[in-house]
Amino acid sequence: MITKKIITKKPKRKNKLVLKPKKSSSTPKKVDNALYEEHLDINTFKRTPISCTSIKKLASELVQWARNDPDALIIKQFYVKHGLCGTTIKLWCEKYPEWAKAIKIAKMAIGTRRELGAMKREFSEGMVKNSLPFYGDSWNVDEDYKKLEEWRAELRKAIAEAKGTGEVHVHMDSFVPEKQEDE
Repeated sequence: MITKKIITKKPKRKNKLVLKPKKSSSTPKKVDNALYEEHLDINTFKRTPISCTSIKKLASELVQWARNDPDALIIKQFYVKHGLCGTTIKLWCEKYPEWAKAIKIAKMAIGTRRELGAMKREFSEGMVKNSLPFYGDSWNVDEDYKKLEEWRAELRKAIAEAKGTGEVHVHMDSFVPEKQEDE
């Protein structure tokens, strides 16, 4: 008869499990002599690796898309198509000058298309007017737009004050030539 010996000895633990904190997604990881980083893809809701070279290629693709696609009217179209969230875009603007420059160029191209479309009455003038400062950083539109809005506010105020009298006085000195006296 063969007897089996039961072993009641507990196995030894060689190493305790140590949890290390995850590195920030903004920290590039070196893999095979190329830098990679992760970003949250908003289309799949997964963290996706992307190389620095790919980010630069994506910047070039953004500019080409904004210049050549007649349906490129909102820069967010590109971001959604490529699964880019706002945090990723801001981070890449800080880290990659090429990306920041590409966004400025793309905004200028889209802004031009939108403004021309409004002038031709292809797009709503009001919608384009309200969003023009977002697409016009390259032209110092913020300052010009601010001056224009201040002038419009003064004009509305003058019209409101004159409603009781029925008279509206608009000063357009710069458009009226000065009278020359006869000699």
